Amino acid sequence: VQIVSSTAASLILASLALKTASAEYSLTSIKQSPNGYTGILTATPSSLNPYGDDLTSLTFTYSCLPTAARIQISPSDSPAFTIPPSVVSEGPAPVSCDDVTYDLSYTSSPFTFTVTHESGDVLFQSSPDLSY
Repeated sequence: VQIVSSTAASLILASLALKTASAEYSLTSIKQSPNGYTGILTATPSSLNPYGDDLTSLTFTYSCLPTAARIQISPSDSPAFTIPPSVVSEGPAPVSCDDVTYDLSYTSSPFTFTVTHESGDVLFQSSPDLSY
């Protein structure tokens, strides 16, 4: 099982962005479908950010694939650059989460998530210490 993203670095950077000292995000809504989840992350009030304004709303999308998980975290209310499918394949179409050997668990506030194999092995964890 592998984590699929436009680049591995983008998933790592997304996880680090969720853990910055100036902003934490809370999961304020989530919808489950047979092949994944879509949620809205909202920035909690924070101190002055020396790097500029934080995004106030992010969309978290988790899709089950036959042998991988697709995770995307992007701005909810502004366009974001994505690598075109002509450069990086989006991979297979999502399948039912009942048919895969891994699972997503999450906490709402502060938002963190973990992808775990059915054996109990952690495949990816966004908190408290980054692992992949």
